[in-house]
Amino acid sequence: MANIKKITHFWNTTGLTLYCIIRRDADGYLLNDADGAFASGPADPYISLAEDAVIKGMYELSESRAAWDDGNYSIVVYRQTGASPAPASDIVIGSGSIEIRSDLEVINVNVKTSDDKINFALTSAYDKAKTAAQAGDAMTLTAAYPKLTDLEDVATIQNGLATAENQATIIGYIQAVPAAVWAVGTRTLTSFGTLVSSVAAAVWNSLTSAILTTGSIGKLLTDNVDGKVSAAAAPTTSENAAAVWAYASRTLTGVTGTISWPVISNSIKQDYIDAITALVSGNLPLGETEKIFAINKALQSYSALRPRLVAEDEDGTGSADYLITLLADFIDGFSVIKSVEYPVDDDDEEGANILQEDDWKIYQKPTGKYLRFTDNKPATTEDFRVVYTAMHRCTDEACTIPLIDEGAVQLLAAAYYCDMLATYYAQTSDSTIMADSVDHKSKASEYAARGRAYRAEYKNHMGVKDGNNVGAASVTKDQDVKTSHGYDAMTHPKRFR
Repeated sequence: MANIKKITHFWNTTGLTLYCIIRRDADGYLLNDADGAFASGPADPYISLAEDAVIKGMYELSESRAAWDDGNYSIVVYRQTGASPAPASDIVIGSGSIEIRSDLEVINVNVKTSDDKINFALTSAYDKAKTAAQAGDAMTLTAAYPKLTDLEDVATIQNGLATAENQATIIGYIQAVPAAVWAVGTRTLTSFGTLVSSVAAAVWNSLTSAILTTGSIGKLLTDNVDGKVSAAAAPTTSENAAAVWAYASRTLTGVTGTISWPVISNSIKQDYIDAITALVSGNLPLGETEKIFAINKALQSYSALRPRLVAEDEDGTGSADYLITLLADFIDGFSVIKSVEYPVDDDDEEGANILQEDDWKIYQKPTGKYLRFTDNKPATTEDFRVVYTAMHRCTDEACTIPLIDEGAVQLLAAAYYCDMLATYYAQTSDSTIMADSVDHKSKASEYAARGRAYRAEYKNHMGVKDGNNVGAASVTKDQDVKTSHGYDAMTHPKRFR
């Protein structure tokens, strides 16, 4: 049966989780906690030390599962800080070595005597009387027992404390102190002294001339806060309004009264492509490129009936002429200016200042077409508003077709796609193969018929009769006529006409 090898470690903190690693120095094998045998790279070399139930701070390990070979063994004690042993990060709190002989720990004891063995000297009287000595006779000693320093025991003890193993243990104790201090979960300073007030005073007493770091808060305040806040002029109503509307995203939290606006769908171009695919399905020779072409054709046709109205504000420059190309969606040959408002005043309760048709005109210059004011020159502090017609658009982000007309426009796009399929099959028939020729002609007729059907549905929705590409509409005409003297009429000035 193996002998008990006992390892004891004292520490100034109770309730710790300690473990050690024991290495056999002869071959570097580690003690395996799973079976008590030494092995090269065992899976569990972490041997737990249990705290004594009575003597707190004393952690012990008793090992007797197997006999140990003769030789030296190194031991390192760790304090476990995580859920499982991790020597790479856990704290070393002790180390040492033991020597084993016949499965027992060897304890070295140095015994030293003086050269004369006992250092006692007998008197000559003793020599004469020793043969006649009787029991009970006293002997006089002429020399006292040698002092401890004479036997050099103190030096021996001092040398023993200076061994490498003892030094490592002492160093381990010292290094573990800071970790033990900072391992305490709650650390409260009893006083800050004048630290807080001193820091605050240092910050607020800094001279502005010393604040030079670009991008710092101090530099920002130094550059921009250059006067009394109380002396700053309050922003005007128009400045406040401009600041509000300058925000890219504005969300209304409540509405008083009734607001109406045209319903625009949330569809994008892909929705129109999907609609054509659903209306004209099958394994077809024409793909997405042709579908996009059909969508654009449908947008052109629809825009001719119900163009998009765009209201756009432009800044005055002090001139009477402004390039038409300033209007972002204006298309020459399609777009028509419906009205010009000047000056723009959205707060005017009397209504918009819509100019008469003779107050502006489209003027052609070598550099392009211009909107010319005939009686005004908008100043740089003024705006004018132009309402004009534009083509509808359908992109990957949004489409401008109103929701009520979206289905009809998709039908028209499908009709144009069917027209292209009918043309394709009519042009690709092969007369040398009779069956193929008949099949292509049949498909050409089929898609032509479907195109007519989809186009009829579109026209019915838009109120367009066969042979007429213009939908029902109402037309108004301003019959105002200038007076002979060129001034406003007495009872109804042109601003209200």
